[in-house]
Amino acid sequence: MEEQYKEELQDRLTKCIEVVDSLESTKAWQILLEDTKKQQDQIDRNWQDVGDDKMATLKSLKRATMHVITIPDQYRQEKETIIKELETINNPESEIVKDYDSE
Repeated sequence: MEEQYKEELQDRLTKCIEVVDSLESTKAWQILLEDTKKQQDQIDRNWQDVGDDKMATLKSLKRATMHVITIPDQYRQEKETIIKELETINNPESEIVKDYDSE
């Protein structure tokens, strides 16, 4: 069971690395990111001109642009979490277990 879990983690780690490396080196991603940031800036500059009926849509669009912009960071964070998890699995003696009874 643990070996299968390690393999799944390793597979996911490989995918995270591929996503981050590919996105950062792709011209299309850089253009998409630039356009998304412009769209986000436009939302920030014009939100006061939007009526209440469109405010919910504008807020959703703002959240969507923030999500797109942070995609590489989300994969980097997942990569770091997986690396720590694999280190814990591979070196269980290095994990210090806190003894709550002795406090």
